[in-house]
Amino acid sequence: MKIFRQLRQNLILKNQTGKYFKYTIGEILLVVIGILIALQINSWKEEKNYRIVEQSILTNLKEDFIKNQQEIEVLIFANKKYYRNLNRFIEILKSSAKETTIQIPDTLAMAAIAAPTYIPTTSTIDVIVSTGNIDLIKNEILKTAISRFKRELADLNEDEYDVRTMANDQLAPLLSQESDLIIEYENTYAYTIDRDNKVKINTSSPVNNSNLLGTYIAQRFYYNKMILSQLNGIYDMQKEILELVNNEIK
Repeated sequence: MKIFRQLRQNLILKNQTGKYFKYTIGEILLVVIGILIALQINSWKEEKNYRIVEQSILTNLKEDFIKNQQEIEVLIFANKKYYRNLNRFIEILKSSAKETTIQIPDTLAMAAIAAPTYIPTTSTIDVIVSTGNIDLIKNEILKTAISRFKRELADLNEDEYDVRTMANDQLAPLLSQESDLIIEYENTYAYTIDRDNKVKINTSSPVNNSNLLGTYIAQRFYYNKMILSQLNGIYDMQKEILELVNNEIK
């Protein structure tokens, strides 16, 4: 800066005003260019930091959704078993005399009142949405898929709540009039998630084959079919998110 001042003073003393103004403009341009370069370097550093944070987010999302796929596979398997058992339940009710006591296998009774809930790991999504860091994800398709996943999950949870309400308030009282559902549940839960058919349940319980029971079982069957479809849809959605995340991880 001292050198620049001396040059300007010499130009003034020599009465070279034109050269002085040209020099001054050049000096200003150099300062502006220096500022722009500094800003660009700072922008590069910020972008680099953003990409580091993005990679951390993507890694956490991958871990979450690997767990979610494992969890939802178990739930889909269980609901497929519920579907088969509820269908059998309906067939038994249809083929039996109305308003009579009949024996229903405990596995079928539990399919009617079991109401598992899908609770995926969403900690990473919750954090990036609440902090606004979801905008650090450059892949717009991935961001859209995450938003769609949250909406579909909310819809599923509402329907699962309706199933729990039906199971607890309508089906459980009818099915527990002459049997202990708690004992049945303890005996049949392992059967529900058994993929290798190692758990055998041969017990049954008496129930009254009423029109009301038939109506509730038919509704439960419909809900099961609907939830199974939703679970399969979310499974495919999670698979898509995992593929997108893997493509973005460097």
